[in-house]
Amino acid sequence: MKFGYRGVLAQVVVFGLLTASGGAGLFAGMAQAADSETEKYFTIEAVKLTLLESSEEVEPSWVGINPPGVNTPSPMPVPSPSGSGITGPSILDEFINLGKQAWQIVVENRPVANFRQSSASVVPKGIQDWQELQGWQAPRSQTYRLSFSNGFGSDVVRFDYRILYTHGGNVKGKGRYLANVTIVPASLEVSWGFTFNADVAIPSITNAGTHADPIAAAELQVHWSADSVLKHLEGTDNFYIRGDGTLQSL
Repeated sequence: MKFGYRGVLAQVVVFGLLTASGGAGLFAGMAQAADSETEKYFTIEAVKLTLLESSEEVEPSWVGINPPGVNTPSPMPVPSPSGSGITGPSILDEFINLGKQAWQIVVENRPVANFRQSSASVVPKGIQDWQELQGWQAPRSQTYRLSFSNGFGSDVVRFDYRILYTHGGNVKGKGRYLANVTIVPASLEVSWGFTFNADVAIPSITNAGTHADPIAAAELQVHWSADSVLKHLEGTDNFYIRGDGTLQSL
């Protein structure tokens, strides 16, 4: 590699500065600045959840169970909590989660391959056949963005996910129930040096209505964690879904 006169002179000046009595201080200053920049990059300063889109009608995406009223087998038994078999006649104001209570959706920056097979449905206890339920409304969805920004104000993790659910099912005009409650990853961007994980849980189902006119309700939790070499963060986004179509971020 050839250097011109000015290039050689510049190198001599820099070398002289570094080898002079203040050279050690200059090196220390450069190292300190580099450490500061590294810390800013790897430190998560802010976490933000934003509602991107809300839709009352989405293309049906039946996950994990048969779509209510569409090519459903008959009968379809529902296990009791003890696993002893069919619970007996339907009790409209007591519910069972016909589906999963918890499942993973992102593991080490990658969506889980079978996430589309995981969902929950809140229906009357003792239901034996989906054909007992009628009046299902069009599926609804809300899309949220979970973003993590570092010390430079740049997003180092950006996770978009959709909450999907079908509501309004009833038994001979009584009750309003939930089917196919799930989370679908929409997009995920993770910067170098960071790791992101997320899972879903439905810790409780309740009656938001009355004994005479029950409304199934479920708490939906998105638990997440984000890691770098300098920082570990974890938290939970909480949502409340009802059989009348209501979806709230808590």
